Amino acid sequence: MIIEACVLSLIVGFVRRGSLKSLGRLPLRHYYLFLIPLAGFGLVCSIAHNGPTKEVLGYVRVANILQYGLLCLAAILNFHIREMRLFAVGEFMNFLTVLVNKGVMPISTWALKIAGMQSFLTPEVQERFVRHVIMEPASRLKVFADVIPVPGVTFPLVPGSGISFTLGLEVVSLGDVLISIALFILIQRYMCSRSTKAAMGSAR
Repeated sequence: MIIEACVLSLIVGFVRRGSLKSLGRLPLRHYYLFLIPLAGFGLVCSIAHNGPTKEVLGYVRVANILQYGLLCLAAILNFHIREMRLFAVGEFMNFLTVLVNKGVMPISTWALKIAGMQSFLTPEVQERFVRHVIMEPASRLKVFADVIPVPGVTFPLVPGSGISFTLGLEVVSLGDVLISIALFILIQRYMCSRSTKAAMGSAR
């Protein structure tokens, strides 16, 4: 959802005659605090793809907590950007949920079924879970866990070619929704700021 929100905001920004140059003026501080967790998420995905071992799993869960914590810190240090306040709220929801669930994010079986992701309920797939765990009665802060289904929508890349891509098809948390909204608004505000001012000036 977060990636889709950013891509959609960029598309809307171009339609509104915004520019990447204007977006580049975003006064982001300590940007490396955003990059480190992103690199960590990529590493975790690689570990999941290759099949995690019990020895590695413990370290991955600690790293997972640290990644969410760094993103919270990065957002707080950028509170001069007003959208980062909403981003921080969403990120803190995710961080707290992962923290109290020992480094993993609980995911709802009901939401997986609604989203059309029944394959994730098979033991073979669950063995590769490193950042998530199927929600159980003992799971904590369930309301902030991954409980919101996002069914996939498939679009053809080239009509008649059989080649297509799918948007959505995931289960997200309330924190993810808030983060997505914050990033969408942030991209709009900075990407379109120059064109908006120019339009206002020409209208006078």
